[in-house]
Amino acid sequence: MKKNILPPGPLRLPFIGNLHQFDSLTPHIYFWKLSKKYGKIFSLKLGSTPIIIVPSAKLAKEVMKIQDLAFCSRPSILGQQKLSYNNQDIATSPYNYHWKELRKICVGHLLSLKKV
Repeated sequence: MKKNILPPGPLRLPFIGNLHQFDSLTPHIYFWKLSKKYGKIFSLKLGSTPIIIVPSAKLAKEVMKIQDLAFCSRPSILGQQKLSYNNQDIATSPYNYHWKELRKICVGHLLSLKKV
């Protein structure tokens, strides 16, 4: 089994992760303090979901524009696979050739001006 290597971040508890530390009233200040302590990229775990935080605008542009193919796929969840024919529908399919073809079909046939 492949283990995900995450950037550094605050210590987390089992099951709830960092939810007990998260400041929901001023998250921008909380993230700023964490970026000063852990660096330009750090990770949190909210419940069972790992989250990568990129607080710098320059690095966010790198992640979202230049390295988008490495970060754009969806997680594969067992229940989701069972309900969506092994992730073959447009909402849950990972970003690949199959998803691009599904998108072309939806835009061209279902969402065209003639059909809408």
